[in-house]
Amino acid sequence: MRNNILEGVLTEIENNLRGDINADALADEFSLSSVHLQRLFKQEYKQPIGAYIRSRKLSASIGDLLYSGLNVQDIALEYGFSYEQAYILSFRREFGFTPGDLRRNRQLVKTTPPLQPYGQKSVYKNDFLVGNIINEKYMDGYYFNVVKNHFDIITPENSLKPVSLTSSRGGAYNWVYADQMVNRTLENGIPVHGHVLVWHDWTPAWMTQGTRTEAEDNLKNYITDVLTHYHGRIHCWDVVNEAMRDGLSAADAAGDWKKCLRTDVPWYRALGASYIETAFRTARETDPDITLYYNDYCLVFPHKAEAVWKMINDINNRYKKETGQDETLSKD
Repeated sequence: MRNNILEGVLTEIENNLRGDINADALADEFSLSSVHLQRLFKQEYKQPIGAYIRSRKLSASIGDLLYSGLNVQDIALEYGFSYEQAYILSFRREFGFTPGDLRRNRQLVKTTPPLQPYGQKSVYKNDFLVGNIINEKYMDGYYFNVVKNHFDIITPENSLKPVSLTSSRGGAYNWVYADQMVNRTLENGIPVHGHVLVWHDWTPAWMTQGTRTEAEDNLKNYITDVLTHYHGRIHCWDVVNEAMRDGLSAADAAGDWKKCLRTDVPWYRALGASYIETAFRTARETDPDITLYYNDYCLVFPHKAEAVWKMINDINNRYKKETGQDETLSKD
């Protein structure tokens, strides 16, 4: 009974970080006295419930500070602080700098994750995977415990990108750092999503230089080598990343998807639009069992999303018609 109450309390806190949530309101919700709830919470989690709520609110507000256009006063009110200065003072005490400092300098912030038994992973386990990026800083101690407790799948932030694995022509690969990250994650029961095989950024210049045949061979050989190395360990990959232009119009999206591609990237200059399909076909031929994705940003904008959808359907339908097999790629 006690665990059920506390799980419900933690869930209510997470669902009401935006707004005025406090121990008194939670006690009323669960038919307890405020004193009794505070005692239960501190016995179980070794901290006052009010301090935890404040820390979670401050941690949750970081996304708005970094990625929204809201001013600090609006964010303070959104998260239930009575006025701007109360929010700024609490923020400074929590993190050691002000919200304005964070916006200007983008410091690394040690946030307060949701307490167990509530956690993103457990709440959404029947609906979808909850993932995050990792890098060398997150592989031990506090951060790795957050990864283990709250995420179903991870992807190395940079270690699997082409320039991290190979920087010289001739097939010389450096697997050390990526392997350490992938192996440690798998040993802790967390699957890995691979990012990324083909991208205009983080790719050695030599891969796209030379004749068209040389560039195509570089593309195929690299994909084959990487997927072969991680066969059985990484079961899903972003094959091509960010190939579509921004700012597409309705007329653009209604036309040929190939005309919506970025033409200022090295792979396009070397191979034209065909580099995308070549990459996916090579990946599918190398490992028929893994899930392959096309990855991009701003797919909330309908014209870009439509162009990506048309590209996926075109490639998948032709592949299925030619081979009789299921589609070769998905959209991420």
